[in-house]
Amino acid sequence: MKRRSLVGVLLLVASGVHEAANAIEMNPPLGQCRIVRANAMMVPTWRDNGVTVQKATDNVLSPLLAFGPSNMEMERWRDYVAAVYAGGMDQGAVDRKFESLCKRFEGLKIPTPLP
Repeated sequence: MKRRSLVGVLLLVASGVHEAANAIEMNPPLGQCRIVRANAMMVPTWRDNGVTVQKATDNVLSPLLAFGPSNMEMERWRDYVAAVYAGGMDQGAVDRKFESLCKRFEGLKIPTPLP
């Protein structure tokens, strides 16, 4: 991978992590979804950099646990990672696929717990 594109990916991830951290404070499901999205969008980079499919799968599945996913939902994410590793998706396709992943959480109002 060219140095310029690697730096761009790292900046994207860093800004996504910062964005997710801010969202977690105000809307935990939105923040967690943004972490899922950032990890999902990293799969082509991990593939291209020689990260094992098992490690990439673990990276994607780990933040999903906060949502209490079913076995079927976990399997769909495993299938996604396998498809990317099989060469079925490039970075552009992945970016388009997950662009609106967290939209449904954006307007979610979480009441503040009170004593």
